[in-house]
Amino acid sequence: MIGDFPVLSSEQRTRYSRHILLPEFGMKGQQRLLAARVLVIGAGGLGCPVAQYLAAAGVGEMTLVDADQVDLTNLQRQILYRTEDVGRSKVATSAANLRAMNPDVKVREVAESFGPGNAEQLVAAHDLVIDASDNFATRFLVNDVCVKLAKPFVHGSVYRFEGQAALFDPRTGPCYRCVFPQPPRPEAVPNCAEGGVLGVVPGMVGMVQATEAIKFLAELGDSHGGRMFIYDALSMRVDSLRIHRDPNCAACGASGRIACQTEVESKASSTEVCTRADADTSAVQWIGSRDLAASIATDPSLQMIDVRSPGEFAICSIPDSRNVPLAVLSAHVPQILPTGGVILVCKSGARAARAAVVLRAAGVPGARVLRGGILAWIRDVDPGLATY
Repeated sequence: MIGDFPVLSSEQRTRYSRHILLPEFGMKGQQRLLAARVLVIGAGGLGCPVAQYLAAAGVGEMTLVDADQVDLTNLQRQILYRTEDVGRSKVATSAANLRAMNPDVKVREVAESFGPGNAEQLVAAHDLVIDASDNFATRFLVNDVCVKLAKPFVHGSVYRFEGQAALFDPRTGPCYRCVFPQPPRPEAVPNCAEGGVLGVVPGMVGMVQATEAIKFLAELGDSHGGRMFIYDALSMRVDSLRIHRDPNCAACGASGRIACQTEVESKASSTEVCTRADADTSAVQWIGSRDLAASIATDPSLQMIDVRSPGEFAICSIPDSRNVPLAVLSAHVPQILPTGGVILVCKSGARAARAAVVLRAAGVPGARVLRGGILAWIRDVDPGLATY
């Protein structure tokens, strides 16, 4: 070590020579990378390219946080995984691949969710945080903890054909809540499992996140701090918007009302948990998947209305069900007045429960909701159907 920086071996000077040759980067920049500790939250569509580029660049220590296992649906965009990895821990699989890519990098595996119980400890131990999560609960938690501990972080998110990224350094500029003060309602922004995503979009956004991280750690060029990178794959348009600190921000403003996100907000804003507490759905009638299968066999008058999007319906559906997306359900009420019973289906239950409220308000009471949705049907009745 020279001061706080490691001395590069001959092999390292060769490995990172293309960095060292850049006058703006040089030996000092590479030494800073090798001395850096980076926390990557999420080992999915964003986390994969971020982790790969940071490992290749020579970031000294990297901690990967993710509780999930590799799923077949991940392989369309999560480029650290292969078909034979399905069912394996994401952090264990990605860590093994990163170590093979660059043995200089020390990779720590945390096979659990990033949450209120571990957030501060994880963030405090690192120089920079990469938010590669896939839900608003985690994004707001990352922001609030980083503000509290004065740690910079690189945000990234994707939705269908679009993505955005930004470096937030609460010591000098705005935070995430300055731009988005509160999480949206869960149903307002479907996640990738419901809305889909073009596979290359997370790669594009992840590369921008990695670029901002490397620049920040190596003290290179102009940081995107205070600007939001926005990418639209359909139009191939790239924008960069200036963002400013909100003096009344609940996290970084003068009042500083939020020291750290609470578990209540975390649970309420999660897009992965299906049901939001709602008094209107308290009277919903449910039916289990096996009971539904028995009813279908004996009652041909049952009307099964699937309120998912057409894309979801195309992947898998219960035979003889009809696709009427929740957004247009009200307009179709006259066509679904029951001659028998009405069964409402969605992916896991929440949208169908809201559909039951819509029907009840329109004068069609008694509709039942498939508990656990199409996923429960596949698990219990027809495992041969595709899932997502």
